Amino acid sequence: MNSYNENLHSDVLSSLQAQELDIKKKKSQQNAAMFSLYYAQGARITAADKLELANNELAQKGKVKDQAVNNSNISTNLLAAAEQEKTYVEQSVTNAAVSAANVQVASNAILKLAADMSSVFSIVNAADFGGDIYDHAEHANDLINKTAVRAEVTSQLAMEASSDTAQVSAVAVEAKAKNTHANIENITKVISTEFDTISTAVNSDNVALASAKTKEKAASGILVDMNADYYASQEAYDSLNESLNIDLYVPSDSVKSNGYSVHFDLIKSPFDTDKSLPYYPVKEYYIMLVKSRNKSVFNVNSAERIIQGDINNRQYIKIAPPEDLEPVAAGAPTPPNIVPLKPVGKNKTISTITVPVTILDLVDTDGDIIQRGDEYVVFVMAVYYEEYKRTLNNYEDFLSAPSATFSLTYTLEGPDPKSFDVVDTVVKSETITKPTTVETQHDGTTKDVAGSLIEKKTLDIPEVDTVFTFELDEHANEQTNVEYRCMFLPSDTDITKGLITEDGLRTIEQEVKNIQKVSEEFDPKIAEAKTKLASLRDDRQAFQTKQEFLTKEYQEVSGDLKSNPNDKKLLSKQKKLWDQIQDITKKLNLIVTLPTTIQTLEGEKNAAMKDLLTQDIFQPGVFFNVDLAEQVSAANYTKAILSKMQPLTPAKSDDDSGKGKGKGGSKLQPANAGKLQWQASLGPQTTDNYGNPLIPGNSYVPVVLTFSTEPEELLAQYTNVITDYSKTSSFVFQKDLANT
Repeated sequence: MNSYNENLHSDVLSSLQAQELDIKKKKSQQNAAMFSLYYAQGARITAADKLELANNELAQKGKVKDQAVNNSNISTNLLAAAEQEKTYVEQSVTNAAVSAANVQVASNAILKLAADMSSVFSIVNAADFGGDIYDHAEHANDLINKTAVRAEVTSQLAMEASSDTAQVSAVAVEAKAKNTHANIENITKVISTEFDTISTAVNSDNVALASAKTKEKAASGILVDMNADYYASQEAYDSLNESLNIDLYVPSDSVKSNGYSVHFDLIKSPFDTDKSLPYYPVKEYYIMLVKSRNKSVFNVNSAERIIQGDINNRQYIKIAPPEDLEPVAAGAPTPPNIVPLKPVGKNKTISTITVPVTILDLVDTDGDIIQRGDEYVVFVMAVYYEEYKRTLNNYEDFLSAPSATFSLTYTLEGPDPKSFDVVDTVVKSETITKPTTVETQHDGTTKDVAGSLIEKKTLDIPEVDTVFTFELDEHANEQTNVEYRCMFLPSDTDITKGLITEDGLRTIEQEVKNIQKVSEEFDPKIAEAKTKLASLRDDRQAFQTKQEFLTKEYQEVSGDLKSNPNDKKLLSKQKKLWDQIQDITKKLNLIVTLPTTIQTLEGEKNAAMKDLLTQDIFQPGVFFNVDLAEQVSAANYTKAILSKMQPLTPAKSDDDSGKGKGKGGSKLQPANAGKLQWQASLGPQTTDNYGNPLIPGNSYVPVVLTFSTEPEELLAQYTNVITDYSKTSSFVFQKDLANT
């Protein structure tokens, strides 16, 4: 290789390597920003959850405080009533005692009068029995005796009234009322303190949420910037690769577990080509697979040694027009490492080529079969026609720089989000059993071997059993050790509103591409119009002067033609002058119309840009992808367990014989036949992906990460996958419990 080619090749390698290193650096910065954003969003959602719980608790404490205040008012009134009752009872006791004493005095007087009256009646009875005085004395004696009896009864009632009044426990009632009031006041103080505490916590949580939002926005801005840098670096690499390295790359969407594709541009001749050689100056191309660690030492000499080897060694794929390929025996298949390059039509060729490659088609330049998980690059060598080499006086062939690094992996299979289901079962009672049969073990211990239902107890607070299920094909990942990690992303709009998502970041990238397309469409037209306008304005005076001169000359020629109308020379000159005048007039008119044209183009460009920039990239959701999912701690996901398998047996038809035709005779498999059902139980201990307990009544989006659990040395051979949460329906966690 001559010094010029060596320097050029070295510069190309250096440029691509420097850009590739820059891409890796930007990728690392992007990943760091991505994780920072993830944790910032987690902090924001945690703060929002904490604030929501605090607000709920504050509302409950508010209701309790209102009830406590009402109870305090009632106890205050009760205490006042008890104190008033005590006063009145004490007064009543005094009054009843005085009244009883007075009644006793009166009763004693009546009894003494009755005794005296009885003595008088005895005297009258002895002195004047049967007379008028006797009759009056007898009547008076009967009356006083009745009065005396009643006086004794009245005295007894007064004494009992005084005793009963004294027995009224007004003092005890007052003491209990005071004690109750004191307790109510203490409870009210405690409740008020708790209310003030949670109110302060709500204020603090509001401040914390505002701070978390600020940090999350800063983190999202950094990620957007880092992503833009990474995207720009990748675009720069692609541009360099396209310009300097025949646009050699392995399309990422072609990389599978058993093969890939190689794309590159065919080299065009800088000179006129021989039509019989449509792909001149290259006679044949060779694709070679090189371990990434060996790419810096692989050169033209290495490639030539491989080409000179056995055609069946599969260390290269040869691409050439059919006429330049060695003939194959009749009936024999074309070797897998030979690709004919044919024109697509008469005198037509293709400018690019994409060659599919399988593991069996091509081994690496060391002769080793490609290993999944290892990093590789591809080189393309172009062998020139000898005539072309002689023309350039350079007999070296062309070897490309290495492509970007790639590796083959097994992509694991995940479930379809359409199969996701979340079922809540409300449990209102629990069953209690006791052993009915006891078995004695050989070591003398006993073991319960049977039980019977003895009680069904109603729960004070109903419980909810929540189960998340999904389905997978029974043969999915059957050759690989995997686990299905179920994660639940917060999806309440109030909590996730304004958060940037993975799709949002991709939208930004697409937006940049769309902006580039708009700029590529309008900027050249606007620039051309402005340049043309500036040039015309600079020449305006000259145009006007020349127009005046040509117009005057045209008028003179027209005057001469009036006397010689058939003079061909004059007619030709007149036409030429007229064409020149029209050309200058058009240019002068453009000076007037081009500003309007430029304004119209700029308006169309601004309108197109506005349509792009009005797209909202902050859709409800959180930033989440497989890289983040792989780093979620074990406490924040739930492993699914195998639940059941749907039968592969076809469903029974209406006609058991199966001989009928149409609806009655058909035998159809169930839609989920041959599917494995997996499940994960959700409960109070279940958290979202950030570690926050799931809140009954809140919405979540289920995500399943299919994760390889192979030994560490084999992990590089597998690519984990997660379900697309942006296309997954959310569910409300334990809605029934939230409503109880």
